[in-house]
Amino acid sequence: MRRNLLISALSCLLLCACSEKFTPENAYGYLSPTLQFSEIVEDATKAMVSDYAPVPVPDDFTLIIKTDKGQEYWSGKIGDWSESIKMPVGRYVVAARWGVEGEEGFGKSWFGASEEVDILMADTLKLSLNAQLGNCIVAVSSTEAFDAYFADYNLTMTTGGGTIVAFPKSETRPVFVEAFRFSLSGTVTTKTGKSYEFSKNFDGNLKPATYYTIRLDADTIGGVKFIIQFDDQVENIVIEEDLNE
Repeated sequence: MRRNLLISALSCLLLCACSEKFTPENAYGYLSPTLQFSEIVEDATKAMVSDYAPVPVPDDFTLIIKTDKGQEYWSGKIGDWSESIKMPVGRYVVAARWGVEGEEGFGKSWFGASEEVDILMADTLKLSLNAQLGNCIVAVSSTEAFDAYFADYNLTMTTGGGTIVAFPKSETRPVFVEAFRFSLSGTVTTKTGKSYEFSKNFDGNLKPATYYTIRLDADTIGGVKFIIQFDDQVENIVIEEDLNE
């Protein structure tokens, strides 16, 4: 009996020691985030987002912290986050956002960054978030060969998200779209006044923070071809017209 009482007493002591070691106070960690962002987009000239749309400053970003099960733990301006906020140990997704994710159109830029992190017991995690443009930029231009034969064009871009953007010849602004796919349709008009309709799909793997150009070209050797160049894709649209008529 005395032996059983001794074992029970030792068990209680061990349980108490474990309970003291893993108190709620010790089951928390801390997060110390910092944010940098780049408005440079990839193209031949390293274009800047600010050339075409508003850009934020770091304090404009919203910090969003979610558990690994998708439950929101905290959300607010990044400057309102305090390193003294206790976070239960575990895995989290920490994101920073500015602008409206998924919005498309002229001047509709958004920036974002996201990292999966582990908060450890009684530890402060220093996290650097590097935000970049979340969508891509698409512009329309025409070559000298196109302008020599065609007097006008009127294009309509329909993105994979369903946004419709009009590109008349007078429109010089690039458009911000989600990095996905799009279709291009419209009319081109020759200098003799003849108009031709076309429609093409572009399913390339567009990348965020990248500047793309839809280049309108023409080939008038042995007939007329209206050419659309986009990234590494080339679409030839044969126009049935005899240049000698």
